[in-house]
Amino acid sequence: MNLKTIATALALFASATAFAATAKVPEGVTESTDPAKAAAVERHAQEIKMHQQQSVNTSGTGSKKATKHHKRAKKTAAAKA
Repeated sequence: MNLKTIATALALFASATAFAATAKVPEGVTESTDPAKAAAVERHAQEIKMHQQQSVNTSGTGSKKATKHHKRAKKTAAAKA
């Protein structure tokens, strides 16, 4: 390869890298005026709210399992010591 080919390849690579670095991907909060998207977001929010309410109502059983597990771990640690 000659020097001109290498210089051209490096220039293309640098240009592509600069373009990729400046390309913005939407992150976080986005704004939309589409009514269908707004309805979908509201539906999803209601589903999340219902799911959270259900998990609060049944959260008592989950904490007993965690306590039982921790007691067993303490017994095996004490037995080894």
